[in-house]
Amino acid sequence: MNFRKILQLVLLFALSLIPVSVFAQTDAHSFAEGRVALDKYKDCPAALKAFEKVSEKGRNALWIHYIARTYECLKNYDKALVYYEQYEKFYPGRTEIIDKIAELRYLANKNKEESERKRLETERAKEAERLESEKKASEAAKLKKMKTDLSGTWVRSGNDKIRINQIASYVDATYAEVSLASQDKFGTSVGDLLFEDAQFKDGVLEGYCYMRYEEDVRENCDVDRYAKVRMRLRISDDGKTLSGKRDGKIIEYSAGADQCREDYLVEGTFVLTRYIK
Repeated sequence: MNFRKILQLVLLFALSLIPVSVFAQTDAHSFAEGRVALDKYKDCPAALKAFEKVSEKGRNALWIHYIARTYECLKNYDKALVYYEQYEKFYPGRTEIIDKIAELRYLANKNKEESERKRLETERAKEAERLESEKKASEAAKLKKMKTDLSGTWVRSGNDKIRINQIASYVDATYAEVSLASQDKFGTSVGDLLFEDAQFKDGVLEGYCYMRYEEDVRENCDVDRYAKVRMRLRISDDGKTLSGKRDGKIIEYSAGADQCREDYLVEGTFVLTRYIK
């Protein structure tokens, strides 16, 4: 073997030794950094970051002890327990280590119980939020329907019940139930029209309404049972009330003068209320 080959082998051997010393030095620095962070400054995240830089070869019993303490400091009791159990293998039967393992098992179990409690609380909160959201969506849909679809039973003053039917924007209304007062005073019957072919658009109902005459007008004047007057009603914000006015020409009878005369009605208090059981 010539001198050149011998020199190459020596150099290769020397190079193979360099990483070991470099790694050992790096591990020592990383371990010292972690120890200072934990012991002096109680900076648990910084300590963990430093200890994790130590290579596999440098992870001896002392490193295991410090990484266990670091995870305990971070309140990661499960991982701390793993490393303390590894540390116990180096010093079996030592009371302080056994006590520490017992303490960590207790804390880990409490952590799991607390995590489970919080998980259940979060699930319950999410479920309550979902139900509330569904309730609000349902109420919003119901309100929208009530404000756009008048179909259903409504009540007039005097407790007359009115059945409204709406197809598209066209609305008809008939008497579904008639009070004794309306029967006696106006001769109203079930099935009589209150209005027909009215139009409901943008929350406003407009058309012609049939206003029934009282008995003395019907008996003494040459009139039909009702006068056809204009009607303009607006739906309330909650969709439960139609209110507005009726106006138009009507016939009135004066008993003293025994005379029928034409007059102009302006009624600003015409109200229908949605019947809700």
